[in-house]
Amino acid sequence: MVKKTKSVKPAQSAAKNNWYIAGLHFECIQCGNCCSGPEEGVIWISKPQINRLADFLGQSVKDVHKKHLRKFGFRCSIKENPHTKDCIFLVNINPAPVVLYSSQKKTDLTAGKRSDFDLATTRNNRCGVNGSKGCAIYDVRPTQCQTWPFWPSNLRSPDDWNTAAQKCPGINKGKFYSFDEIEKIKKQK
Repeated sequence: MVKKTKSVKPAQSAAKNNWYIAGLHFECIQCGNCCSGPEEGVIWISKPQINRLADFLGQSVKDVHKKHLRKFGFRCSIKENPHTKDCIFLVNINPAPVVLYSSQKKTDLTAGKRSDFDLATTRNNRCGVNGSKGCAIYDVRPTQCQTWPFWPSNLRSPDDWNTAAQKCPGINKGKFYSFDEIEKIKKQK
C-alpha cells in the first residue's frame, strides 16, 4: 500500500529549507568592500548592461569593451586593477562637488559625458563609509552588483551570511527584506 503524503507547494517547500525564512536586513552603504580584492574575481556584465554603461560613460560600446571589459569565453567581465584586484570602477571619492577629473578636462558628471576618469564621484555624491572609495558606475552597476549580498553562496547558511557580514558592514543593518523579496533578488541573473 502506498502511503499518501501531503502535497506541498514548491514555494512552501523552499521556505522550509531556508534558514532566512524570517527575512534579513541589508543596506548598501557603498563602502566598496564587495568590489575589492585581495582575490581575483569576475564581475559579469550582459550586453544590455554594457550598452547602459557605454551611455553612462559617454563612450562607444567598442571603447567600453576595449577599456573596461575582459572576455571569458562568450561572456564579459569588468576589468580589475591588476595590483589590488579591485574593480576598476571602485574609485577614490572626492567629497567636493560632483566633478570628474581627467588628464585633459574637468566635466560635471551631472551635465555631460563621463569618460577617462582618474577620480570620480557618482551623480548622487555617494561617498562610502570613510569617504574614501565608491562605485563610479553605481547607477548602472551590473546585476551581479545589484543583487549583493543576496547571492546563493551567501545564503547557504547563517555562517556563510555572517562571513559575508565580516567584509560588508551593511549586512544585518538597514532595510528589512522578506523571504520572498530575497528569493526574487537571488533569482535575478
